[in-house]
Amino acid sequence: MVGWPGSAPPADCVVVPADEPPAAFDWRLLRGCYVFVQPVPGARADHGMLQELGAELVEAGAAAIVLFDGSGVVGDWFRAREDRPEVDRGR
Repeated sequence: MVGWPGSAPPADCVVVPADEPPAAFDWRLLRGCYVFVQPVPGARADHGMLQELGAELVEAGAAAIVLFDGSGVVGDWFRAREDRPEVDRGR
């Protein structure tokens, strides 16, 4: 997803090396940001790693987080209820 929610210009992209644990990075630069996490196209992300990354982003103060494993959304979190999009994800 690029530019979620409705940002212009399109959102920045942060690429994290696959062999580095999420705790190895200082995520505070994403404080107040809306974050969409996805693996590179055609790949699948480990659910445990996504949960670890989600916890790091919450701790850093991200405004909203959507975790995508390559085939579907496996978790989302929104600091403010009004930030949650009204989307039917088939859950």
